[in-house]
Formats: sequence, structure tokens, C-alpha cells
Amino acid sequence: MNRGYLFATLFVICFFSFPRFVHAQRTETQDNEIQVVKQDGMNLIIPEDGRIDSHHIVVTQSTPTHNYWCGLFSNLPTDTATVIGFSLADSSTHRQAANVSKWDGHPGLVPVMSYSDPTKYETYIWYSKNDKGWWSSDIFSKDRFAGTGTLPEQQSVPREVATQFLSQDGKYFSCWREVDDEESVTTLNIFRIKHRYKLPTAIVGMRIPYTYTYEQAYIDKLRTSKFPGVKVSIDDIGITPEKREMRAIRIDNSALNNDNPEHKTVVVIAREHANEQDSSFTLQGVLSSLLSSDASAARVLKNTTWIFIPIEDVDGAFNSRFDDITDCFARANDPSISSEVFAYARYFAAYINGGNTIDAVVSFHCTEAKESPNMFSPFIDRQHKEDVKNINQAFFFCA
Repeated sequence: MNRGYLFATLFVICFFSFPRFVHAQRTETQDNEIQVVKQDGMNLIIPEDGRIDSHHIVVTQSTPTHNYWCGLFSNLPTDTATVIGFSLADSSTHRQAANVSKWDGHPGLVPVMSYSDPTKYETYIWYSKNDKGWWSSDIFSKDRFAGTGTLPEQQSVPREVATQFLSQDGKYFSCWREVDDEESVTTLNIFRIKHRYKLPTAIVGMRIPYTYTYEQAYIDKLRTSKFPGVKVSIDDIGITPEKREMRAIRIDNSALNNDNPEHKTVVVIAREHANEQDSSFTLQGVLSSLLSSDASAARVLKNTTWIFIPIEDVDGAFNSRFDDITDCFARANDPSISSEVFAYARYFAAYINGGNTIDAVVSFHCTEAKESPNMFSPFIDRQHKEDVKNINQAFFFCA
């Protein structure tokens, strides 16, 4: 592969019991009224006219977003089903229309819910079962065995509702499940979600949130963990205007010699558009693969440094704003440019000035349901077209 800068943008469509922790954050309300609780990465609110009755509410977004919505609800009735209506009106962003017809009828794109705490690392662990029992997906666990019972041994989902989160074949378990019933009313541009809740606090959304709080927990675990043959470094890039940490994860073969003329660097970025949650999960999947003991991971790491940025727009992700900084990278000498842009520029300039090259940059995005194929790379550096194609082939088919 030729040296230089290869930019490939791949768009990816992939499509919590915490009733106790939520009380400290709940705003004043009448007894038994459903509330939306402000939470990292959530973007739903109940407008003044949004309470139809005790079992029916209408919600809207705190900021316009055409491809993501999620909310933490408290005081949910448990006696019978609750209806949540959500309108996509006035949610278009960057000339991208927010329209439920893009989601309607697409297999696998059904709203999901959870009773687990979205700020906890454990909420994002899933379990699979084979003939020897249950096994955790947690790459940081020394013993990933999770028992032989009908359900895995886990602490995230309350036991009284855990069976709801077990797959039909009894071989998969996660903290998330699809809602009971969902209707996409294309003529009104609304989703209508109907679900019987067993606990009064739950998260409901079209996508599972990958929050800043979770990212920090994941990075802290990486910092203190050891992986045979792999060197993991956490680079501090800077601090956002809202005082949040910007970090990069750097992965090397522990025997790598950066002076080797064959040495290359691949940069993988997610959340350029801060609400595209699935891109962070995809990036983390690639990172986890490189940390495995599989022989293919060793081949990919040979003579190569990988730099991962799970959430590029940190403040945007925390506040669920679609796009705060993307256009800023193209505006030279503009005093209004966000400080994050300069922090990234300094970080990568220092890396290159240290004698390194950047040979490929991959930016993961998350499209809407029917906007595109699951993966595609429309933006190709025409001077290096074959190299871009080879990068895509290696990224998705060889590892």
C-alpha cells in the first residue's frame, strides 16, 4: 500500500434495573406522572401538551436529529401497557429528512428497551450459550464463564424480569430487547410504541446508546488491563469546552519497531456525527478483535499502529447534538472554530512530527434504515483508488 493519506468513509448501519439510581435525578412532578429523566446521550423530552393520559404520552427531541432518539423514563405504569408517541416532525438535520418511512418495514429496526443502567459498563455485556454453558462477551473478564443455568449469571438485569431478555432459542442474552409493539404511521411521520413495563424505570429508543460515560469506563478498563503481545496506550488529546476528556486508544504489537520502514498507521474514528451511536459499537468491535489472541489479529497488528477515537464529538455526544464540529475542520483561520478541532490537529501533527505516517483513515458512520446499503465507501481519494479498495477488503474480509 502506498504511503500517504487515504481517506475512506464507511457508513455502517447496525442497527438497563436501575429504578433506585434514578430518584436523585428526577425533576419535580405530580405523583405517578411519567417523566423523562435527563441522561448522558439521551434526547427525548415531554412537551407541555404531551400528556394524553396516565398511560399515553407524546415525546419529542431536545435537539433535531434525523436518525437517533432515546430516552430514560421514570414513573412508568406497570398495571397495563403504555403508549409512547414520537414525532419526527422538525427533526431534519443537514438537509437529511427525518421520516419514519425510511424505517417502516425494515427487518430488525424495531425500537428497543432496557431496565439496566446506561452509565454502567456491564449494561453493554452480552452472553452466548453453548454445550458447556454461558459465556460473557467481556474481554476484560479473567473468567468469562457465566454458569450453566437457564439464564447467565449476571447483575445488570433484575432477576424478576431477566427471562424477557433471553432469546427464543435460549442461547443469547443481553440487557436489551425489542418493545412489544411498534407502529410507524407514515402519514403523520410518527412512531407509536406500545409496551407493558414490569418496572417503573426503563430506557426506550430506536438505537442502543453508546454514551460518553460508557466510553470513559471502557477506556479506564483498557488502561489497567494486559493483553499478551499487544501494547495498549491511552493518549490524552485535550479537554472539550464543557470540560470532558478527549482520548485516543493506540494499539501496537508489543514488539513493534516504529523505525521499521514498513511501519504503517491506521486511524479509526467514530461519532464525527455525534448521534450516530452504532459507529462507536462498530469501532469497539474492531478494537476488540485486535486485542484477541487470534492469529489473524497478530497478522493485522504486524508493523502497524492502530489509533482509535470512539467518540470524536464528545460534547455533542453527551448532549445529543447531531453535528457540532465536522464543518470546522474545513474553515481555516476562523476564530469561531471549536477548540476540539485544534486539539485534534495538534495531536496528529505531533504524531507525524515524531517520525510516523498516517496511511489510512477510516470514519464510521450510521445511516438511517433505507438510505443506503449496510456498508459503502462513497468518498474515495481518486489518486489512491486501488489502495482504498484494498483497505476495505482487508478491513472487512481478511481479519
